[in-house]
Amino acid sequence: MKKNVILSMMLIVMATSAQTNAQGNAIGAEVGLGSLKYDKASGDDSTDVSWTGSLYYERSLMPYLGISFGLHTGDGSSIKTSTIGSATKEDAKLDYTAASVSAVTYLNLFQNHRLYGSLGLNYNNVELTHDSSKLVDDDGFGYVIRAGWEYQISEPLSVNLGLQYLSMEDVDLTTTNFGVKMRF
Repeated sequence: MKKNVILSMMLIVMATSAQTNAQGNAIGAEVGLGSLKYDKASGDDSTDVSWTGSLYYERSLMPYLGISFGLHTGDGSSIKTSTIGSATKEDAKLDYTAASVSAVTYLNLFQNHRLYGSLGLNYNNVELTHDSSKLVDDDGFGYVIRAGWEYQISEPLSVNLGLQYLSMEDVDLTTTNFGVKMRF
């Protein structure tokens, strides 16, 4: 009798987790606009407007907890730099890419609306160029923090609006992002 109860419970748990796993995957894309601060910029003007783009895969581990793997890219185009041998400051272009792993959590508000937040680490590459010459090419580690609101349009499709803070090698980025997510 005990064996039958244990076997039945195991089958129920396996069936429940299989059903949860079927809806536990998502892919998404986000675009954003915000401010970029470069720590090594010369002078006081180290902030620039930046765009960002992200692609990510998300896996639900529990109803309110998941893990996210993301790719981030973006740029800033008027970073102040001092040219070697010159007393003048010139604008340079900063490009970055980052790969991140984050823990994600959700808070359901009401039907089709929920809040999300995530915290994770990233590995990144930052390049600073001026007139086709590469001034900086640094790799490093940083962190990513995201928080926002998500609206489920249909069963697999949702849109989100949120804030993102991406800290990289000598670069801090704060953006407002708009995204689309597809669950499968």
